Amino acid sequence: KISDYELIPFELTIFAKNKLKFKSKIDYDEQYGIYNFLSKQHSLEYYYNIGYENSSIFQELSIRFLNLDVLEGQYSYLAFDQFSKRSLVEFDIVLQNAKIYLNLINNKISEDEIPVTNVPNKSKYEIIKYTLKNEYGITSNLDWKKYFKKDYDLASLLIYNAQLSKDINKTAWLNLTDSFNDLLVRTFIEKLKVKCPPNNQWPSTINRKSELVDIGVLLNQSSYFTNTYTQCADFLKLHERRSSDLLSHAKNKKSLKPNTFVSSREKGNLLKIYKPALQSIITEIEKIL
Repeated sequence: KISDYELIPFELTIFAKNKLKFKSKIDYDEQYGIYNFLSKQHSLEYYYNIGYENSSIFQELSIRFLNLDVLEGQYSYLAFDQFSKRSLVEFDIVLQNAKIYLNLINNKISEDEIPVTNVPNKSKYEIIKYTLKNEYGITSNLDWKKYFKKDYDLASLLIYNAQLSKDINKTAWLNLTDSFNDLLVRTFIEKLKVKCPPNNQWPSTINRKSELVDIGVLLNQSSYFTNTYTQCADFLKLHERRSSDLLSHAKNKKSLKPNTFVSSREKGNLLKIYKPALQSIITEIEKIL
């Protein structure tokens, strides 16, 4: 069977490629059509341009034209890499479908074994594991879904959006990272109560009013927990800076001075503290699980 794209003149493909060179001057609907067209031509121009697409929404719409016949080309990986920084669910689905396709053509699975739904297998591309490795150089074999349980989606959302914000809004990066740390530490404490009795040696994460104990209190207590896991002091440094930034409060609670946004230099200094502390706490978590 002759595919549709073979019926389209070669000149039209050249015309579409030239149009993309000046895509700032064309309408979105025309650009959307060009992406669709070029993907059917197995054109590398599609992968190159979709990888560097400025609009994250437009990129998300156009990534659906991904053609797996040229999956192993360098530009397809560029598209994956760029898209992974902007989308959580769709990226996983694209990678899962790509994995299915490659296994199929390599005769590793039969067509009968192809999943009916698009529920992604996140064992390799699970967002927390992926972000820890690519952003912090931390390799962990933890099953994060099993670790966080009902809070897994929330933890994934926090760490993912923290990385989206890291170069654009350093203050948002700090706040989201601190919130991820909040979940990480609370969950760790609850695991310690089960795995390392007696549980009364570990701080309570819920007060007598059935309210969450503030993470600053959990990290700041001179308790067996903070004395045992001294890296919590570095988590506290991030939390204290988060408490004095403009996305948290207008003014400092104690000094009454206006709060400030997190600068690039501050973020760099915080990362020097945070990376080893995060690696250390994850290593301790792995020891008890």
